[in-house]
Amino acid sequence: MERNHEEFERLMMRIVDGVGTPEERAAFDSHAEECEECRGELADFQELKSGTDALRQRILASARLEAIRPGRAVRGLQAVSFGLILAGSLLLAGLGGYHFFTSEALLSVKLGTGAVGAGLLLLLTWLLAVRLRGAGQDPYKEIDR
Repeated sequence: MERNHEEFERLMMRIVDGVGTPEERAAFDSHAEECEECRGELADFQELKSGTDALRQRILASARLEAIRPGRAVRGLQAVSFGLILAGSLLLAGLGGYHFFTSEALLSVKLGTGAVGAGLLLLLTWLLAVRLRGAGQDPYKEIDR
């Protein structure tokens, strides 16, 4: 099937975006061998896409960097908040544990509640470990410089 020049221009965008099929790529390459205008446009669009992709990666990396490295005031507020939450949680857990183990509740209720509490504690521990591991990493390391 013979395609006209406008169809090849639309096909070029699929090729640049990397979504063209191998058959479409072969048809475009065959046309581009004879059409200097399409060869030039393809090179221009590929260069433009490369630049915008690199810019997108820098923007995403900066967003990750800002999320990982908050300012001094934010870090101080986070430390105080975390300390208050930890102190309150320990106090409530101790008081709740005392009342829980001294009550006349059924053993199955005590075991079930203990399992839920242990699961929540493991999940919190995992979450903190993941956050602490990622805090010192360079988000730009995956970007070609």
